[in-house]
Amino acid sequence: MSRLGKWLPLLVLLALAAGFVALGGLELVSLPALGRRYGELRAWTDADPARALAAFVALYAALVATVIFPGAFVLTIAGGMLFGTVAGALGAVVGVNLGGIVAFLAARRALARGVSLGAKGEAMRAGMAKEGIPFLLVLRTTPLLPYWVVTLAAAAANLSLRRFLIGSVLGVIPPCFVFARLGAGLAERIAAGEHVSLAGLATAPQVVWPLAGLAAIGFGALAIRSRLKAR
Repeated sequence: MSRLGKWLPLLVLLALAAGFVALGGLELVSLPALGRRYGELRAWTDADPARALAAFVALYAALVATVIFPGAFVLTIAGGMLFGTVAGALGAVVGVNLGGIVAFLAARRALARGVSLGAKGEAMRAGMAKEGIPFLLVLRTTPLLPYWVVTLAAAAANLSLRRFLIGSVLGVIPPCFVFARLGAGLAERIAAGEHVSLAGLATAPQVVWPLAGLAAIGFGALAIRSRLKAR
């Protein structure tokens, strides 16, 4: 396979991501935009909930598939606001993983061999290659690392699609439910006539502390597992 053939799928996705950013797409999926258009989105969702949920999943998958989409948590909050905690979280889990499969396969084709990722990237790749699913699951759960960074590390470590899916699906469930619950709570407050500010939601204590706790548990489990294996 030629070098261009290896890189072409990833380059196409990155070009789509660049076009999305250049056309102002990030503003359309930002927290301020969600706040401005919530009433319109609410009415559209109530008119046909099933169609709206399908469109939400498709949009989520398409944006995550562009590899470097940074606003996944905004979509999950929107899902909670529009569909409630359970449906919003499950829609986000399906959408992010469908898009993640596309991004992972394209990135693995290009990055699995002979590409240096720098010191931090190489350390993550080494951990991913050594621990596999447990390491991926912990990184998916932690709020400190964007989804796309972990996807690229998994691709560079040449994980199998099966291991990638197991770690990703299980790992994104907790943060998806946390952000969707936050969105559902905001919708309840708006319905009650309260003034709600969407600024700073990603760093709200009710988001950060549960995810940080899950990440700490996960990293602790990895450390214990490594010590037991060393004995």
